[in-house]
This record gives sequence, C-alpha cells and structure tokens, in this order.
Amino acid sequence: MIPQIYIASTLVSHQVRSESIIIDSLLSRRVDTAKLILEGTNDVGRDIIEKTDEIIIYNDDESRKLFAGLVSKVSKRLEGITLLFHLSCQDYTILLDTAIVNKVYENETGQAIIQDLFTTYLPEVTTATYIDDDGLTYSRIVFNRKTLREALENLAANAKFDWYVDYDKDLHYFAAEKNVAPFNLSDDPDNSATYPYRHFTYDRDASKIINRVLVEGGSYMSSNTEFELPANNQTTEFLMPYRMHKSDDQSELLVWVNDGTDEVPSWTAQGVGIDHIEVLGGAIDVLHNYNEKLLKFGTAPPDLTRAIKVEGRYDVPILMRMRSEDSYSILGR
Repeated sequence: MIPQIYIASTLVSHQVRSESIIIDSLLSRRVDTAKLILEGTNDVGRDIIEKTDEIIIYNDDESRKLFAGLVSKVSKRLEGITLLFHLSCQDYTILLDTAIVNKVYENETGQAIIQDLFTTYLPEVTTATYIDDDGLTYSRIVFNRKTLREALENLAANAKFDWYVDYDKDLHYFAAEKNVAPFNLSDDPDNSATYPYRHFTYDRDASKIINRVLVEGGSYMSSNTEFELPANNQTTEFLMPYRMHKSDDQSELLVWVNDGTDEVPSWTAQGVGIDHIEVLGGAIDVLHNYNEKLLKFGTAPPDLTRAIKVEGRYDVPILMRMRSEDSYSILGR
C-alpha cells in the first residue's frame, strides 16, 4: 500500500520516504501523532514546509484517512544534494489549545454550552452530529481565560464523559462506558467477534518496591468555610487569605457587608461578579478576582473589625504519609 499524502492541499506522496511514516493513533482525547521524511530540492516539489500546514494521509485509494492534522515541527537536513524535511505532526485536537475562552453561561445544558463554545471560538470543528446530551444543566459556569481544551475537559469531567476530534474535524462527546470496542481479544479467536493478539508479555519486578510514600503537593477542597475581614470606610479592595471557590451548594462565592455594629452585626448579602468579565453596578456590588485573592467593592465597607463576611471553599495543601500494610507484613519493612 502506498499512502496518498497531502500537505497544504498539495500531493507530496512521491516525495515521501514511505518507510519513514510512523503514525501513533491513540484512544479518546489523547493526541494522535505522525512522523515522516519528505525529500525536496530547489527545483522540484515544495522546498518550504511550514509549521501549521495541514497534512492528510490517506490509504492507497484515498477511501480512508489514516491521519489528519497539522505539521507541528519541521527539521531541515541536507543529505548529499537532497534536502530532507523531518516532519512531526499532531491531529486536529491541538487546535483546541489555540482558542482562549472568556465567557459566562447561566441556565444552559452542557450540550448547548459545548456547541456554543465551538461555534464562537473554533467553528472549523463541527459539533452538529456527535455531541451527546450529558444530562447536566449549569445554573452558572465561568470560563475565565481558559483554553477551549480546558473548558471542554471541565465539562467532560463534570459529566464523566469522554471526547475526541476525528480526522474530519468533527467533535465527539459521549459517555465513556458507551463507546466500547466492537470486538474482544481471545486465546481462541473466531475472527469475527474475537481476534488474536501477539507479543503479550507480563513481567514482575521486585527490585524497586515502594511501600511507603510521603505525599507532598497538590491540594483538596476544604469544607464550606466562613471568615470575616475588617474595613475602614475608605478601602474598596480587600485581600483574602485564600484563593476562594464557591460553596458546594452555591452558584457563586457568598459575600456580606455588615450594616450593624461589631457587637450586633447586620449582614447584607452582596451581588458577586467575576473580575475582568463583569463590571460593578446594577446587581453587582463586588467583584471577585480568584487569582489575586481580591474582593473589589464599588462602595467602601464600613469602619468595623467585622465589616465583611465571606463564605466559600479553598484549596488545602496535601502533606500525608501512607504505607502498604500488606507489603510491610510480607517484607518486614
């Protein structure tokens, strides 16, 4: 089989060293890759291959795409009088890393959000056919300068769904357990429902057993937490002790201002918006900046020790020592 290869819509199969073609096709959202070597001269064929050129590799009669995506790396080398292009390519999934999302959705389904995200930020990837309904409706969800891939990963994690972009630039979004393989492997295959396998090995290595670990780094989410902040009736920006998330039963961070006294507080709920996405005024009394740990008020809170109350959750650093009791009982250490 001689693959038919197009780069930037130009047929280059006759310039490609067929033995150099390596395609790694991975399951679900992981990026497929391809590598190949293309010969060129100053007079024949394309002597300049650009990064981000589209590449499509077909089978010999062009009835099936073996790979499609973009050139991600070009290395030029001279072999005698022949100019060689060593190409590394990635599938269309990498397009999701080039689009930055800055949007708020309210009372929208996951399916509708995904379709709007791609229509707005990456219309060349279509969502008309293969986007399953994940059954979720979001009262409010914010994407603050996230890549389109990060936004999609967030939605997929919430729904326990998986996704990938196929070689026709169609997005597939589906329940992971529903997209099973159409066949099984077997020691006694029937070559219909089951197929053989080879080169299967199973190694057991006890030279580097680890049965006690110190987990340091990462974080877990705290329980719902309240704290209070002082004010002086002049300052409108306040630094919080943590990068705060909303409470687990709320759609946004909760903030109150004390209209009473320190001894007898009277807490008035504030409308909270997202800094750099929303603006003060109307229903928005205070802006929350997650990265800078800031609250930005339109009106300075009163001169009280207990002027502001905040409720939400925050990331708690992990530091934990764990060991395998079963391994200890067998090895003695």
